[in-house]
Amino acid sequence: MLKDCPDRKRKISSAAGTLDEEPASKIKTAAQSIVQKAAVPPTKGLGATPVLDSVKEHLLVTTKVNDQIAKTLVDQQTAGADLISSIFCTLHKIPLHKMNPPVTLQMTMKGSRGSLTHYVIVQLDWLGYLEERTMLVATLKDWDIILGSPALRDMKAVINMGTMTVSIQPPEEARFTLQ
Repeated sequence: MLKDCPDRKRKISSAAGTLDEEPASKIKTAAQSIVQKAAVPPTKGLGATPVLDSVKEHLLVTTKVNDQIAKTLVDQQTAGADLISSIFCTLHKIPLHKMNPPVTLQMTMKGSRGSLTHYVIVQLDWLGYLEERTMLVATLKDWDIILGSPALRDMKAVINMGTMTVSIQPPEEARFTLQ
């Protein structure tokens, strides 16, 4: 029968290319190649020599919340609210207020969402400019605060991705750059 013919080969497609089903040593070599390719860090640019992406793509500034230094992400795509870490609130004994009903947090991935049940009212220090700000409490992995479009709009923020800086102009104040 045709399926028992030793000369018949089935092709298998993968990210590493196309390989013949036989012999086993070719498959093992191809598997090792796939593992090696997966271990290479992502690159950017389309030139002949790829450039490793060693620059962080996140725009971080330092702020203070209730006199505590907070690692703050500036993210104009966080729409509708500013967020604060539940761990940060617990560590610094910031009182939580229950929301009724909870707010649904839509994330970038399709079908990925969460429910936010608490908010806080904090004193936010933008390098000397103080304001009272309401933030929703969320489980944040890498940051203490995410300043989203509400805060950035209120402060007339100008984001320069070329220099990775943010300048703000609080009401009745001169514009200054955050560190």
